[in-house]
Amino acid sequence: MRILYIVIGVVFLLVLLGILFGICRTRWAIRKVRGHTDQEKIARLDETILPFGYCYDEKWDVFTTILHPWQRDMGYCRLYDESAISMSMVIDCEPIEFEYAGTLYLIEFWKGQYGMTTGMEVGIYKAEKPADYRRGDFIFYKSVPDDEMLPMSMILYKGGKIIMQRSARNWWLTGFELGEFSSPGELAADIRIDFPNCGMRNAFLQELLRIGYQESDLRVRGTSVRIWFDTPKTTQPVRRWRLLRHLVMRRNRQRCRKYLRLTSHFDRTLDRVDFLCTRYKMLAHFALRFSKITEGTMRRVRRRESRRGRSGKRKEGV
Repeated sequence: MRILYIVIGVVFLLVLLGILFGICRTRWAIRKVRGHTDQEKIARLDETILPFGYCYDEKWDVFTTILHPWQRDMGYCRLYDESAISMSMVIDCEPIEFEYAGTLYLIEFWKGQYGMTTGMEVGIYKAEKPADYRRGDFIFYKSVPDDEMLPMSMILYKGGKIIMQRSARNWWLTGFELGEFSSPGELAADIRIDFPNCGMRNAFLQELLRIGYQESDLRVRGTSVRIWFDTPKTTQPVRRWRLLRHLVMRRNRQRCRKYLRLTSHFDRTLDRVDFLCTRYKMLAHFALRFSKITEGTMRRVRRRESRRGRSGKRKEGV
């Protein structure tokens, strides 16, 4: 019996020492973060996320993508949307595929929960039109080159409140707010795209109307088009996995709450992330993961492209 009391005492002492050690480490990390200048925090953060194609936007206190990230070489196809949930992303996707001047274009909108962030994207891609092309065929798009990038802007709303606002001449306009948890249905966006001419604008408008947008959802001025994006009109791949969606969103909510609780000593994302990287490096790994593109997805894309190539060669042989 005496031995049992000794064991319980030792365990209690170890637990107490662990708690005291954790408190000391937390206080040390808080002092260290408060001792860093904003320039040091931004430099440290960019050093962490720039290799993944992201940077910090100090004005809106959000993350965004750089102009030439590694994702630019990956192009885009619908397999990326289908695999997004495997990266803890539950998002609304709105692909608008249209033809202009003999070239296929894809302008796509995304909004929703990207792991531990609420975010939005607008991307512009193009592809050569296959001779046997039919609407709905699998097409692998490439990002448009610099000279074909378009002036774009987006305002993301949640419950009537502006979460973020971004504008640039770009091929992929993005914004991600860390720690904000949102169902895609809670979000709405005001998107504006300026086209180089009326022909391309009209082709884009025609496809918007075909997939279900109403004229009341659109505002046209010159070659500029504004779209109100709330409920997507196209079929959503995530709807096939309702249970998985529920589980992923539950985990995302828990991680957002944990992030906010652990970093409650700070208000800005810049300070919160600096503290996270100092004190909780494992959670920082999950917090700073936004990309929908994985090695597994790329293998599936290459297989689809390979099958399409073999099919095309057989038809030529016939």
